[in-house]
Amino acid sequence: MYWSNVVRPGNQFDLVVDETQLPVAGGGGSPASEPFAFRSTDFWAQGISFGLEYAW
Repeated sequence: MYWSNVVRPGNQFDLVVDETQLPVAGGGGSPASEPFAFRSTDFWAQGISFGLEYAW
């Protein structure tokens, strides 16, 4: 199964820390670095399944 333009939860976290947003003594700070945007990726899944049932 192939699915394009999938938004997966693990890809949505921004791991960059903007040090200007940290609280410091004396105030200060700046506006946020960039607005939120979805990051999409492709999803590829493959597999096989077998089953067997025996009833007496």
